[in-house]
Amino acid sequence: MKKLYISILTLLLGTALLPAQTPLEKADWKYEDKNYVDAAAEYEKLVAKINAPEAKAQVMFRLGNCYYHLNDYAHAQQWFQQSVDANATNAELFVNYGDIYTYRGQYEQAIALYRKAENDTAWGKIARLRIQSAQSAPQRKEVFSVLLHMNEKALNSEMGDYGIGYISADKVVFTTSSSLFSGAKDKKTGQGFSRLVAASATENGDWKINSALPEAINSQYNNGSFTYDKVHKVGYFSQCNGYDGKSKSCVLLSTTYDPAVGTWGTPEVLPFCTDGANYAHPAISGDGKTLFFTSDRPGGVGGKDLYKVSRGAAANSWGMPANLGQEINTAANEGFPTIAGDSLFFFSSNGKAGLGGYDIFKAKYNNGNPSKPLPMDIPFNSAGDDFGLIYSAQSRFDGFYCSNRGGGIGNDDIYRFMLDPKYKTIGGYIREEKTGLPVANAKVTLMGTDGSTLTAVTDNTGRFSLSNVNPEAGYKILGSADGYFSASALVKALDLNANTDQSVLLNERNSAQVNLMKITKDEIKLDNIYYEYNKAELTETSKRELNKLVTLLKETPNINIVINSHSDEQGSDKYNLELSQRRAKSVVDFLIENGIEAGRLTSKGWGESNPLNKNATTEEQHAANRRTTFQVTNAQ
Repeated sequence: MKKLYISILTLLLGTALLPAQTPLEKADWKYEDKNYVDAAAEYEKLVAKINAPEAKAQVMFRLGNCYYHLNDYAHAQQWFQQSVDANATNAELFVNYGDIYTYRGQYEQAIALYRKAENDTAWGKIARLRIQSAQSAPQRKEVFSVLLHMNEKALNSEMGDYGIGYISADKVVFTTSSSLFSGAKDKKTGQGFSRLVAASATENGDWKINSALPEAINSQYNNGSFTYDKVHKVGYFSQCNGYDGKSKSCVLLSTTYDPAVGTWGTPEVLPFCTDGANYAHPAISGDGKTLFFTSDRPGGVGGKDLYKVSRGAAANSWGMPANLGQEINTAANEGFPTIAGDSLFFFSSNGKAGLGGYDIFKAKYNNGNPSKPLPMDIPFNSAGDDFGLIYSAQSRFDGFYCSNRGGGIGNDDIYRFMLDPKYKTIGGYIREEKTGLPVANAKVTLMGTDGSTLTAVTDNTGRFSLSNVNPEAGYKILGSADGYFSASALVKALDLNANTDQSVLLNERNSAQVNLMKITKDEIKLDNIYYEYNKAELTETSKRELNKLVTLLKETPNINIVINSHSDEQGSDKYNLELSQRRAKSVVDFLIENGIEAGRLTSKGWGESNPLNKNATTEEQHAANRRTTFQVTNAQ
């Protein structure tokens, strides 16, 4: 009876019988619960009272991290720096502090901080990725032919505005944390709880906010990231904390909507969102059959992964979600997937090399699976977080995306863009021929049949992009780099016109990935070099092959070579030596006649002194000994 009395008393009095929390324990509890607003306030009261150096450095770090997660980078930097000055060794501190410098485009300072975390077990992989991004970011430039790029001020507020989706060409739904639609604040973000809001285009093409969606859709807590299935007239969105605010997770919901009538149905939770994991950022395919989303459900590749799930025949019936795999997902986080038609897949990631923060990536979407993704370039990506790119309902040349880049109105802003459909942007990779590894800082020159010349430099991944490409011209892409033979690839006008994508990823079609061969002092055999019997004159077949060497020498003008001619072991030593000398000279003469400077060329006949097969007995062995090679004489 006594035990029962104590148990009931404990339930009635709650934590009153438990030991009181210290102020630091209270602050830490709020921090672990991601209540960054209240945690920051508690740490601010405590930091001056703590004398132990290690404990003080930890509180400074956590205080800075609260502001970091609230996107208050000025205060975050203040406390991060004080934590560093107090000799903190927290790898998360160095990564997050480095992110602030990356956000500001101060890449050298960012790299110095990332270096301090690159060998950490938990944070090392992320730090090394951030270093790679920061090293390549200054080389990136604007590569899209943009007619219009603007902050869509009519849709943006002093808070966060994002998660936009088209219902029709002149109507969108987006997410806002504006105080106009939400009085209460989310203590995890310091902003108002997010609401779904409708907006429409005016006759002159401007946008205006209409109203928030009905309360049956907008809970009192966080709602966001809308996508619309025009085939089945169903909208999908995410909702966090539940309608009563007690849930700790986010789920996906569907609701019917008929644009002709303008009425919304009662939302239903999608059946696979009942396991307590978080589900967000829905994106429906053009045919309404596949839904993409982000989730931290068990069994993923990293923190938050991208998934797809197939729609069943009955209303609100779905299959089992499938992870999009390691080609798309990383050990970090991916989110905000979108689909343009049924062939282009966009998403954002902070686990792939980019310009900083979350970057937008693009992949071709064929046979139900995205191909290897490539980062979008400036202006779509910046040093900040960039996400949620969508094309309009009518074309692939205008649309919206979201970003917290500098110069905006609020936290996350919606940006509007319009591309020039006349011109294309082409991209590809420069790789080392033998290893397939990327060649960074390679010069790429695009020479058009219309007389145009465009240049670019590869980033640390070997990637290049060239804009303002006339789709009616043919092009030659030349790749060159120190220590490599230059090489080129041809791109036909038809290749550009046949591709409906604004950014033609030529390397995916194996037509413009340029492979460079390292320059060494080794002999390189020239295949199919033949001479008239017992003579030094080149055959016509040999001349066609030597034209390839002419091209190589013209494309790599900084090298000098020696032409070596070797004979077989048949005949006298003297005869073979003289014949090989004349044959080597005939190759040099041909190169000079075709525009190669004589000062870059020498010749040497070796006779039978360096056979590949000593004491050859078969014709195959004799043929292998008869060869013409070249060596670079000024190789480093």
